[in-house]
Amino acid sequence: MTDCPPPGISWLEWGDAAFARAGREQRPVLLAISAAWCEACHEMDRTTWADPSVAALVAERVVPILVDSDRRPDINERYNLGGWPTTVFLTPRGDILSGGTYFTPDALIPLLRTVSETFAAHRTEIEQRAAGERARRLGRQGGGRAGLPDAAAIGWMDECLLASIDARHAGFGSAPKFPHAGDPRFRAVAEQTLDAMGWGGLCDHLDGGFYRYTASPDWSAPSFEKRLEDNATLIDLYIDASGLLDRPNWRARAVQALRYVKSTLADPADAGFFASQRADRAYYELPTSEDRRARPAPSVDRSLYCDANAAMIAVWLQAAPVLADAELGDFAIRSLERLATSAYRPGFGMAHTFDAGPAVGGLLADQVRTAGALLAAYDRTGRLPYSMLAEELMLYALRTMWDEQFGGFFDRAAAPDGRGEQGLLSERLKPLVANCEAVTVLCRLARLTSQSEYLRVAVVADRRDYLDRAGRTLGALGGAYRREGVDGAAYALAILDWQAARDRLA
Repeated sequence: MTDCPPPGISWLEWGDAAFARAGREQRPVLLAISAAWCEACHEMDRTTWADPSVAALVAERVVPILVDSDRRPDINERYNLGGWPTTVFLTPRGDILSGGTYFTPDALIPLLRTVSETFAAHRTEIEQRAAGERARRLGRQGGGRAGLPDAAAIGWMDECLLASIDARHAGFGSAPKFPHAGDPRFRAVAEQTLDAMGWGGLCDHLDGGFYRYTASPDWSAPSFEKRLEDNATLIDLYIDASGLLDRPNWRARAVQALRYVKSTLADPADAGFFASQRADRAYYELPTSEDRRARPAPSVDRSLYCDANAAMIAVWLQAAPVLADAELGDFAIRSLERLATSAYRPGFGMAHTFDAGPAVGGLLADQVRTAGALLAAYDRTGRLPYSMLAEELMLYALRTMWDEQFGGFFDRAAAPDGRGEQGLLSERLKPLVANCEAVTVLCRLARLTSQSEYLRVAVVADRRDYLDRAGRTLGALGGAYRREGVDGAAYALAILDWQAARDRLA
């Protein structure tokens, strides 16, 4: 996080030392999950965490740990209790005791007392019960059973999308409304939804770029943070849709968002992209550009995250020929070179961060998205090192994150010595979207390694193995995607990629 930690509390980093201290002192852990872009997080910093009574109780009764959710997505995925900020109490082994999201001082003070007193009085019983629950979860780890890809997914997704259409305001579902970037196969629905997102409250019509989501069905109440990853997804969607449905105004909206990213989130000196721009309601609700220029723009989190950078790099590489803008492609290549130089560690894949902060490695999304960006660079330049590094990253993921029993990828590699795996980090999750993206990359590698010209100059894995792993990943996710509703569209799109690769290589 670019901002200083909240005042008044001596926050510790997540790690062995903090949990060892909690064990020695027989205290609960207070885990605060925050985000640099989150307006409510900064409000809680100014009020609750700065309150002297809260700080005194924290120092007296718990061991406080502060986590940036973007820097540690693996922790956020396991401990977030429904939004940002998240405030959660843990045992010294990292099991959840209690918690919630935003707490005022008046609400948090009695909760601090209750949790600490209950833990002190019933510590043995609480820890035994938590250990039993953990053992049961670990026994179910891996999720489901091995199977074949669910060919019915495409028809199911059609029905799911049609059933959830908001006919009045466009989009899917009611509120809050997050943008769902998928295949715009339903022309009328796609046009209505893309118009509503691009010309409603989700888009910043003055500075450019897209906000994270809107809290109202009619897209009129945005949550004002702008994140690199969200903008990459939506720029890509608007460029693709403009070509498919011949809508130049969508392309213009994508160009406006690209200009925003270039002016605000791109690092002009060293290449690469910063993580986000902070939400600031007072700024973004100003009606004109002149009004905005009269006050400081919201701060930018200058953290550099591998997965989000790779996503934006891939978008710029694909946008460059469509928009006839060679500078986009050149900057994307420079950004990719910086990413590969700074974040890649031979034998250990891509680190999650490549800025000055503490590095975390071994996350699936970083390997998959960087591999996708590398393959896009190979398509643009024909340079073999890009495709070879993409293959190396997926081979690393297969070595360290592949589920041998059921198929599919876990979200993170297990630490060889178990260090840093307190609590729920010992439980390996199988994220739907990252696995579906892995299927697409494996299919692209399978097609690439089948080309005789490539085979003459590169040492490659068996293309049939790539295709088999892609199919086994889809088989392992066959039950999961239906639980995700509209978000399960990623599975249907991955099925299409797998079917196309299988037919081409048959």
